[in-house]
Amino acid sequence: MTGSSEYYYNLEEQMTGAPDLEGVSHCRLEGTLLRIERWDALGAGPASIPIDGVAEAFVLPLTGTVRVHPSDVDERLEVGLGEVCLLPDAWNNRYQLDIEGGSCIVAGMPMARSTQAYPTQRSEPESFRFDEVLEDKYEGWRFFARDGEYITVGCSYRTAPPPSQETPHTHPGEQFNVPLEGLFEMTIGGVTHEIEPGWVSHIPPETLHTGLHRRFPYFQLIFSTPPRGKQYDEFLAGIYDARIDT
Repeated sequence: MTGSSEYYYNLEEQMTGAPDLEGVSHCRLEGTLLRIERWDALGAGPASIPIDGVAEAFVLPLTGTVRVHPSDVDERLEVGLGEVCLLPDAWNNRYQLDIEGGSCIVAGMPMARSTQAYPTQRSEPESFRFDEVLEDKYEGWRFFARDGEYITVGCSYRTAPPPSQETPHTHPGEQFNVPLEGLFEMTIGGVTHEIEPGWVSHIPPETLHTGLHRRFPYFQLIFSTPPRGKQYDEFLAGIYDARIDT
């Protein structure tokens, strides 16, 4: 699959044409409320990248080593493959990412688009390993969700063979879908496209969408706003018609 179309983006093709002097390439997709970025740092040494202009962000390493730290603190939190890191209170903390020989995705809520006052208390980053937090609560699916102040990350992992068609639905919030494994055929606003690792789909508010899992296993992260609440995984189970184990 090559190219990009409305709602669907091949991030490799969205990157800046040539790496800068530090060997860093970058792309940014702007939604109505959220934005998503990819950073590739493949130079000889680690690249330091500021997380600017966001009230909150999630960091998802794709390859290599990623370390997170507030700009005025020397201690660094290493975020590895197979985990996602919440950066709360990003306005106060002014985080930096040190990326060495790899790439990562940053999903953020720009400060100008947030509808709440910025937190005044500094909060620490939180890192979540998928093999520790994904739960086998529904037949054929594993789920995990975490709310920040502005953004929810939802993780859905399909453990049963395809196909699995989700119920067409809308929601008032906006979301980006980031596939990490498998193949997913999505239909957003009447436009159908297959996405796999390296792609991102964008679902604007109140836009009808659905998906069909094509290749097993399938694992995706969903960054959405406003926060979905503690029952978000039950909502996902509902649109996938997953049987709830009791």
